[in-house]
Amino acid sequence: NAGPVDTTDVLANIGHGLNQAVGPEATVLEQARNWLMRDGVDAQGNPTRIPVSDPQTLQNAKMAIDTLINRGDPSLGVPAGAVQASQGAIGRVRSQLNNALREQVPGYGDVMDRSASLARRADAIEQGHNDILQGGKSALHPDDLNAQLAQAASQGLGPISPVIDQLQG
Repeated sequence: NAGPVDTTDVLANIGHGLNQAVGPEATVLEQARNWLMRDGVDAQGNPTRIPVSDPQTLQNAKMAIDTLINRGDPSLGVPAGAVQASQGAIGRVRSQLNNALREQVPGYGDVMDRSASLARRADAIEQGHNDILQGGKSALHPDDLNAQLAQAASQGLGPISPVIDQLQG
């Protein structure tokens, strides 16, 4: 039920970034612009490109940008790891899009905060399985494990004392 989302600043940042970007960074910015624009008509009825304002489409675009950042897309010429979320224009675009959704879509921030918390827990479970339970070369040293569990507790991932007691017992 959210109204339209204004992404003017995001698109301006993409345009500015494209003036300086090369290689995979330029490809990611161009792809982001494609996802944030759609075909339309101007006041005189001429075909033109207009900004997407639908929150669901913008959320999908944000997720697609995240996928390009995290996994790359060889078919677009963006190998995995070629761009970083913190890298210049890409990071600003991703952050601005996220902020536009948080500020202009009621309840979006709360839902995303809860989702991020669940994702951190899932990551912790996967890491625990891979680093602790599988053993071998990838097994964590007990001191490193304790440090990571303490860090998880400081990030609000729940009580860790029982876990430490079980692992040490």
